[in-house]
Parts: sequence; structure tokens; C-alpha cells
Amino acid sequence: PAPWTQASEGHVDQPDVLKRMYAQTVIDVRRAVDVLVARGDVDPGRIAYVGHSFGATWGGVLAGVDKRFRTHILMGGLPTLVDLSPQGLPSMDAYSERLKKYLTAEQLRNYLDVLTPMSGSAFIGHAAPASILMQFARFDSWISTKAAGAYFDAASEPKEIRWYSTSHEFNDVAALVDRAAWLEEEIGIAGAVSTLGDLTGAR
Repeated sequence: PAPWTQASEGHVDQPDVLKRMYAQTVIDVRRAVDVLVARGDVDPGRIAYVGHSFGATWGGVLAGVDKRFRTHILMGGLPTLVDLSPQGLPSMDAYSERLKKYLTAEQLRNYLDVLTPMSGSAFIGHAAPASILMQFARFDSWISTKAAGAYFDAASEPKEIRWYSTSHEFNDVAALVDRAAWLEEEIGIAGAVSTLGDLTGAR
């Protein structure tokens, strides 16, 4: 499992621990690419990354530090974990309020100072020449329109943003089909869209 599943909220008063956990998440994905490339039967020019939620948040860091990817698809990711301003969203605002109540003023400053440099928005501007597709949900309880726009604006070209009438879970066939079409175009997965259409009746 990803390091964050090891009770990351339990380390909010230890941001250095969180920083190591988050960095390890990116390192683990890079090591997975090492394995793929070493196989010999994988085209190193056709490697893509698809990340959702936490995976999309740290996918921005990955995109900026590893140039072996042809393209990145980021679904419902945050540009940063340190924006604790009210977003008008139940899940994100509740988390921010819990954090601010749990930490002292000094601890909160330390949390922000340590984790701000780890923001995906600080790295994703260096993703080029890899392409980026960002997918966002109109009824997401975590990702505001403002946060989505900030993440997209920070990304390097070529990039595209698409919105769907769904929630953070992305239970939307259209989003799935769009990902297949993107991968078909970017890394040549022949028949991905037609296969999905046969399975879902989407097209």
C-alpha cells in the first residue's frame, strides 16, 4: 500500500514524517518504472501515469521530477495540501478545521513550512515534454473549482482539462472513455476506446 495509508493524519504534528512518506510515494512509482524499463518488453517511449485523488496530487511532483513518462492523467488531484482556506466543500473544509484545531499556532506554521515545497503545483510546471490531462468532478467534496484551476494553470504545456458531472469517486463512464481515448492517442493503445464502448455501451 502507499505510505500514506499508514495513518497519515496521525502524523500531522510531525510534518517531517509526512514529507518522508509523501516523498517515498513518488520514489516507489519511479522504482516501478525502473522495473518496467528493465523488463526489455516495454517500450520506454510509451509509459503513462494515471493517478486518482492522492495519486493525482503526488502525480504532479512525479511529473516534474521524472522525464520517462510520455503522458500523465491526473484525476481529482489537489495542487497543494497546505491551503487551509475555506473552500466551500464539506470534506476539505472539515479536514482543514480539524487540522487547525489539532495543531498549535507554532505547529501549524511548521506544517506549512515543511510541506509547502512538496506541493504538486511547484513541480508540475516542469512536466514538459510530457502531456497532461486533468480530470475534475463538478460535485467533488474535496477539490474546489479554484483548486482545480490553480493545479491546471501551474502545469506545463501540452495540457488539457475536462470536467464531469460526478463526485470525487469518478463513477462516470465518460471520464473512463476519455482516459482510454487519451492513452490511445498518446501512447498508442490500439482499440482501447472501442473495447470500452463494447463493455459499457458508452459509444
